[in-house]
Amino acid sequence: VGKDDIHIMLYSRSEFEKEIPKLKKEKMGGSVLLYIKAEKIETLYQEIKDKINVIQPIHKTDYGSLEFTMEDCNGYLICFSESISK
Repeated sequence: VGKDDIHIMLYSRSEFEKEIPKLKKEKMGGSVLLYIKAEKIETLYQEIKDKINVIQPIHKTDYGSLEFTMEDCNGYLICFSESISK
């Protein structure tokens, strides 16, 4: 879903659980995943990976992104994503 430069990616829970199995144990409700588009995330990942709780290591997606997901100190998930060529 999108308009101009704003896009919201909608995911079915079952597909999301395939990518982040930790979510299978979570009850539906007030969980949040922040999805942040950024540049040079491979460098960012290398700088912080040993200082954070990595939920999903850096990887290429089927939809043309390089991504990693971390969990913050309150249990919220933050995904950093960079567009790449397929």
